[in-house]
Amino acid sequence: MSPSIQPENFFQLGYVTRDLEGAIARFRDDHQVAEFRRIDTTEPGGPPGSQIALAYSRGVMVEIIEPVPGREGIYLDALRPDGGVSLHHLGYLVDDVASLDELAERFQAAGVGIPMRFSQRLGLSAIYADTRPGIGHFSEFVFRHDEGKELFAQLPHS
Repeated sequence: MSPSIQPENFFQLGYVTRDLEGAIARFRDDHQVAEFRRIDTTEPGGPPGSQIALAYSRGVMVEIIEPVPGREGIYLDALRPDGGVSLHHLGYLVDDVASLDELAERFQAAGVGIPMRFSQRLGLSAIYADTRPGIGHFSEFVFRHDEGKELFAQLPHS
C-alpha cells in the first residue's frame, strides 16, 4: 500500500506537451489562463532539458512542461504524438525537506519508485513518486525554500 496522499496539500496540475506555445494558447483560449511565466533551461537553476510555463488559475497552479527532444525522461510516456496536452502529475506541498526524504523512503518501502528528485532548483526541492499504476499519473511533492516562495508569489493569476 502506498503512503497516503493528503489532498489538503494539493496545489498543482502538471501537464506535458511537445508544443509549449500551442498549450499556452489552448489554456488561454479554452480555460481563460491569460498569462504564464515561462522558464527555460538557460535560467540559472532551471530544470534540465525542459521549458516550462507556470500560472495560477482559480487558485490552482498550472504547470506546462515541454521536455527537450531526446531528454524526455519521466515525461516521455505522457507525451502525445500530436503535440497535444496530457496530465502528467498532481503536485502537493510539504512542510520541510525532511518530509521529502521521509516520503521517498515510505514510497520506496511500499514498492513505489521515485524516478526523479531535485534539490534547490528554482528555490524548490521535490520528489516525483511513480503513482501511475494506482492512480494513473505521477505525484510530485514540493518543498518551497524562500526563493521558491518568492517565485510562486510572482506567478500570474487568472
